Amino acid sequence: MAPRMIRKMFSPQSVPARFHNQFPVPMMVRPSQFRAASKDATHMIPDAYGLADRYSQLSCPVAILAGDAEAVVDLNVQARRLHAEVPGSTLDVLAGIGHMTHHADPARIVRAIDSVGGADWPNVKMSVRATSAA
Repeated sequence: MAPRMIRKMFSPQSVPARFHNQFPVPMMVRPSQFRAASKDATHMIPDAYGLADRYSQLSCPVAILAGDAEAVVDLNVQARRLHAEVPGSTLDVLAGIGHMTHHADPARIVRAIDSVGGADWPNVKMSVRATSAA
C-alpha cells in the first residue's frame, strides 16, 4: 500500500531515488502513525472551514505554490480559491507538476520563501542543490 501512496503523491513525476532510498516507510505504516494521520484527516476539513472566514484578514506575505498536474488536492478548489481570498497573496502554478512541488522544483520553492521573508532575513543563506530524480 505504501509504495502506491507514495507514487500517487509524486505523480506525474517519478519518486526520486533519494526519497525512495531514505524515506522510513516502516515508520509511516506504524499503527500509531495511521491513528495520527486519521485524526489529522478527520479534523483538517472542519478546522480549515472554521478558519476560512479569516483568510481575508491575513496581512502577512503569503506565497501559494501548486502543481497543475496535482492528483491529491484540486488546484482550483484549493490553491486558486485561497489565492482569491488572501489579499496580496501570490500564486505560482507549476506546469506539469504534481503534489510534491518541493521535490520537483526546490529552487522555486526557496525563491517563494525568500519572497515572503522580506528584508528581515539578511544574514540567512540558503542553497539548493539539484538532485537527479534517477
